[in-house]
Amino acid sequence: MNPMKRLFLPILALITLGTATQAQTGTSKLKSNAISKSLLDSTIQHSYNWSTHQIDTIKIMYTYDIYGNNTGKSVNYGTSSSTDYNTPGKRLNDTTVYTYYKNGVLNKTTSFNTKNILLGKQETTYDTLGQKIEDSFYNPGDQADNYDNKYLYDKDQKLTKWICYIMQSYNNSPWIGKNETDYLYNENGKIKEEYFSRYSLDRDTLLDSTKKAYTYNSDGNCTKESYYTWDKSLKNWKDSLVQTENFYSIHQITGVETIADNESQLSVYPNPASQWFSVKTDGNATVEIYNTSGILVWEQNIFGREPISVSKLAKGLYIVKIKTEQLVYSEQLIVQ
Repeated sequence: MNPMKRLFLPILALITLGTATQAQTGTSKLKSNAISKSLLDSTIQHSYNWSTHQIDTIKIMYTYDIYGNNTGKSVNYGTSSSTDYNTPGKRLNDTTVYTYYKNGVLNKTTSFNTKNILLGKQETTYDTLGQKIEDSFYNPGDQADNYDNKYLYDKDQKLTKWICYIMQSYNNSPWIGKNETDYLYNENGKIKEEYFSRYSLDRDTLLDSTKKAYTYNSDGNCTKESYYTWDKSLKNWKDSLVQTENFYSIHQITGVETIADNESQLSVYPNPASQWFSVKTDGNATVEIYNTSGILVWEQNIFGREPISVSKLAKGLYIVKIKTEQLVYSEQLIVQ
């Protein structure tokens, strides 16, 4: 591996957006006041590549709707020998489009990966409560598999089933439910068991199945995770002799200040979260995530209701601290 040093020189450009609308019903007139906001327009990042002796350039551009919601993000790449990152198709480009429900909750994210032609596409759809209900992965190509994941919930908004469908575009196969996981909960709403099943492409043969069982203490903390495999000949679960044990102790944690009056203006959703969460704010904000030991584990600047990924965080309780120019607010977040 060649050693590489990179020097980052970010350049930020800001624009101000203002909107005004007017509607008339009968003799009544409704008029919204024009509001000016400073929203991030684009970011250009330069880094020197010591191996190629070129300047690598990344340009990120943002778009918004009339309410200030982030509706799109485009990432274009260029080098000192090809600084045409403003021209789509000249370099590898990533584009993400966001759509929202009328209540402001994120509805769908669509991501494209292109270089003259479509190299890949990913779509994620959420319900009005902010829960992920579907994500799809499209991979154009002669030997590519396409995937469609669906998520089902019960009346208490708990995830009960995940189904992965596969479609082989090179042989025009239909969508087939290849993998699935069922989730069972105890009386306290904690996951008790997970059942994973993998089928053949014709769906006629169960290839293998595994079970994961959880044990909790009186405080509701998971103390043991046990794994089992399905024995086809005995038609019973067999202990895989794999276990994970978790141990807990009491710690004094660093407090994070809360300003109660801000709760109506800033809040986190969905909560609990499994893949991402958003902050109900119309402007720029800094989001900090602390674990229960008071250690900062994630920090991100957001623009509008931009999704914040928690997929890399361990399951558990966190404190989310949101800072704007006028307000500071904190809220507990459960990652599950």
